[in-house]
Amino acid sequence: MHAARLIQQTIVTGRYSLSVAILFALAAWSFHLSGDTSYLRGLACCLLIGFLLLWIDRSYTIIRERTKVETILYLLTGACFLPLHAWNWGMVAAVFLLFALYPLMRSFKKNYPQKDLFESFVMLSIGGLFFPKLLLLIPLFFLGASQFLALNLKSLIAAILGFMFPYWMLIPYAIYVQDYSLLTAPFEQLVVFEPIGGSFESEHLILFIMLSVLFFVSTLHYISTSHEDKMRTRVYLSFIIMMGVFLLTYTALQPADAVNMFPLIGIPICLMGAHYFTLTGNRASLTMTIVYLLAFLALFLFTLWKTL
Repeated sequence: MHAARLIQQTIVTGRYSLSVAILFALAAWSFHLSGDTSYLRGLACCLLIGFLLLWIDRSYTIIRERTKVETILYLLTGACFLPLHAWNWGMVAAVFLLFALYPLMRSFKKNYPQKDLFESFVMLSIGGLFFPKLLLLIPLFFLGASQFLALNLKSLIAAILGFMFPYWMLIPYAIYVQDYSLLTAPFEQLVVFEPIGGSFESEHLILFIMLSVLFFVSTLHYISTSHEDKMRTRVYLSFIIMMGVFLLTYTALQPADAVNMFPLIGIPICLMGAHYFTLTGNRASLTMTIVYLLAFLALFLFTLWKTL
């Protein structure tokens, strides 16, 4: 078991693992960097999201050992799945989701959490302007605030005001151009759904299964070892698990949104996956590490073949 843990830690959390992941991402994106700025923006978003995940983990000690695995997993997911190389609105929403998570987590057990919830819902609302489906997370954020013992009448009002703030800023511009669709379009798109029962494209289905299995295994590991984490960490991870379940369920029901949802799904799944790969060291986890590295490589080759 000691040897298995040593090998796994060398592969996953070694000194050069993140550098290798970044170089691989750059190499993978180089297939598209031929003058199309959407791919360059996609690469920039993927790198930014990866390092924001690291920022949140280091700020709140979500994983009790220092690690960069969440960033490595996110970069590998983006690099190996070629449909995610092009910039899309889901990437922008993922950036704002992380900016919203930071103050929400900061509100944990605060006596005066109004400022944190205001900032969190401002970020969530701005993200919803770019990708309206992000607003479906609003009830989950209120539930998270309640879990963090930060929800009271004042903080509830602050959250509502924070959500409304970006729209207040848009009202003068909408009046000036006489176009109020800026204010109504996000809510119109929010309630537009495809019929349930649609099918994934083959490569989308492969990635969805890979992420779902990783999330399921990581969640089971966390449940069995949660007593080893601090109480605050357990609350954070419980909220991350709820977010992962919601995003996976929505994507399963609305596969037409899969490409835009994958950048969002990657946030809870990479955090939970990092928790699993960092804190385990037996033969089973080593086997899973190797299997997932091979699966990512196979996914990259498959999606590359489909684009040729």
